[in-house]
Amino acid sequence: MVIQGIPAHPYYNIRASAANVDIHWVRVAVERSDAITAISRANQIDLLEGIEPTHAGRHWIDLARAWTLHRNRANALDALVQARAIAPQRTRYSPEVHEIVHHLAETDRRASDSLAGFARWARVRL
Repeated sequence: MVIQGIPAHPYYNIRASAANVDIHWVRVAVERSDAITAISRANQIDLLEGIEPTHAGRHWIDLARAWTLHRNRANALDALVQARAIAPQRTRYSPEVHEIVHHLAETDRRASDSLAGFARWARVRL
């Protein structure tokens, strides 16, 4: 659709949606090390809006970072598992995922089977 000479999608391969904006605002809070705001914003997002798997995976990785900042190991790992289910390649090769897994392993030397298994899958050497 073109309105007054402006195409509906003026940028190639860019999809602007309310969910993408919300995901960005979660990431902004994570980048500011504001885990509580990031988690609160994430709880208000509806990812069923037809968002691309890579964007949804990115969101779960950001949420894992937020939970790591909040020192909630179980929720951080759950978010990584969600990211893996939605966007496995993006998750496996994400430097941030490797950083989170290293952090979780360092803070809990008794790395559980689920963390150890995820680290093997992500090819993170512990």
